[in-house]
Amino acid sequence: MGVRRKRIKPEQPQTTLGELGRLTIDTESALTTARGREVLALSEKHGLTVYDAAYLELARRYQLPLGTLDGDLRKAAPSRGRSAAVRPNENLRGCCITEDKCLKEGWLSLRE
Repeated sequence: MGVRRKRIKPEQPQTTLGELGRLTIDTESALTTARGREVLALSEKHGLTVYDAAYLELARRYQLPLGTLDGDLRKAAPSRGRSAAVRPNENLRGCCITEDKCLKEGWLSLRE
């Protein structure tokens, strides 16, 4: 769809798939009751949806940067660990694969 609408270059889906194939991807087990409580607490504390709070909980637990355009989620992220603010750009839809690539391209800024 992105190629058809000229949002991305024709070769970009293949490049992105290649980059994704090189990533080490870990899956997350089902939410435990304790983690569910943490997610709900983060949601209430920061005024986030439970969906957004779940990403915040993961980023905090693994001490990873969190890339988002959502202002509330971005404000909540720096309270523990690092946060990442993604610069809005139509050309970036689905293209940001690694933190290093994002930093190199100026798509991402990290705050400690």
